[in-house]
Amino acid sequence: MEKNKKVDIPIREKGKCCLCGEIYEHYGNNPAPIMFNGRCCDDCNENRVIPERLNRFKDAYIKRQKILVKHLNTSIPMEELL
Repeated sequence: MEKNKKVDIPIREKGKCCLCGEIYEHYGNNPAPIMFNGRCCDDCNENRVIPERLNRFKDAYIKRQKILVKHLNTSIPMEELL
C-alpha cells in the first residue's frame, strides 16, 4: 500500500474580496465576524478581520472576568450573574 500519496486539490485562481473589492489569489480568507459570506483578501484578513476577532475575544474575556470578580465578592450564585 502506497502512503503519503499527493492529492491534487483544485485551487480557485482568483476571486473578489468581499470587504475591499480587490482581487485575491488562491482560496482567500474567511471574513467572519465582519461578514458571514464571501471571501476576503490577505490584506483585509490581516488588517481588519484578525484584529476584529482579537478585540471580540478580549471583550468577552474582560466581561467574564468582571462577572467572576463580582461573584467572588457576593453571595449571589454564579448562574444568576450570567
